[in-house]
Amino acid sequence: MSIQTRQRLTVPAAVLATLVGIATTARAQMNQDLPSEFESWRLPGWSFTPGATFGLMYDSNVVLAAPDLNKKTPSDKLLAIEPSGQLEFFSPRTEFSSG
Repeated sequence: MSIQTRQRLTVPAAVLATLVGIATTARAQMNQDLPSEFESWRLPGWSFTPGATFGLMYDSNVVLAAPDLNKKTPSDKLLAIEPSGQLEFFSPRTEFSSG
């Protein structure tokens, strides 16, 4: 094999080897099951999880009108509060969830 032929095959071979190495590493990471730091379990009985979402909005031109003589447009502020909750029951034979 001549030197020129070796030089032409070196770059594609290096790229192929790199791609195979990356694919092998990615596959090994996908199949690896890491143990969790804490064991997970569910306690039987009732549980209630409360929650709330808050939001503040400001609209600088509510009616999409041209500014008045004082160069002001009607604006508005809106505070939105949305309460939420989830009620669950868990026992060895029954599961119930409502939100």
